Amino acid sequence: MKKLVSSVFLASILTLSSFACLPNPSSAATLSNEPNELEVDQLNEVSPMAIPTGLRLSHPPEITGASATVIFQLRFSGDTAGGRYRWTLSTGDGRPIRSGSTNATSHSVMHTYSLSPGYLNDRYTIQATVTGYSSQSTRSTIQHCRTKCS
Repeated sequence: MKKLVSSVFLASILTLSSFACLPNPSSAATLSNEPNELEVDQLNEVSPMAIPTGLRLSHPPEITGASATVIFQLRFSGDTAGGRYRWTLSTGDGRPIRSGSTNATSHSVMHTYSLSPGYLNDRYTIQATVTGYSSQSTRSTIQHCRTKCS
């Protein structure tokens, strides 16, 4: 019985101490007159968003070898206004979409393509997108050949 009482007492202390770590909801409500949905979005926001007006994607038109590494160069134009450009890059070979954010006007992304055994060549459709208060997107292709592309 004594052990049960001390376990209940310990559980009560742990529960109370975990509530002490939570922010006071009444103080948060006085800081903002916005609805709760906006507060959640503001917490998820890394920094203000830029206003992209252009996006350029540079890369070689052809690559050779069973495995080849490409450096994609993304160039952004527009008004950063102290914010960040959010970008995505689909490499066209079925691998996960690459993404990130930057307040710079250019960003490099390195990617390695591999031809499956028995394939002499392949073509990849690349898509890059930049978002902020608006969105820009561009597409291009890369020809991948095991030896020289014709």
